[in-house]
Amino acid sequence: MTSADRLRTLLARPGILVMPGCHDAISARLIEEAGFELGFMSGFAVSAARLGMPDTGLISYGELAEQGQNICRAVSIPMIGDGDTGVSVVAAVPVPLAPAARCRRPTDR
Repeated sequence: MTSADRLRTLLARPGILVMPGCHDAISARLIEEAGFELGFMSGFAVSAARLGMPDTGLISYGELAEQGQNICRAVSIPMIGDGDTGVSVVAAVPVPLAPAARCRRPTDR
């Protein structure tokens, strides 16, 4: 089962899903090691960790995508990424999906 399949299964279940936020690969691994079934990459957390600044559009799309790819490679649980700053415009939707589609582990084929 791929991460996408596992995510769909989790989202189809009734009830609340707890998904702690992470900012890098090691914090994602801590989430997984703590037994959570799902994690969340926070744009604010990535910006704060990489730049020491709030999520005000200072971090580039490439930096955010790279961080997301590193996080996905480090864990086996599904991860949801926050990609709102600068990429939430409807016309820009195909652009953020390309790196996200590459965020698969070899086991997700």
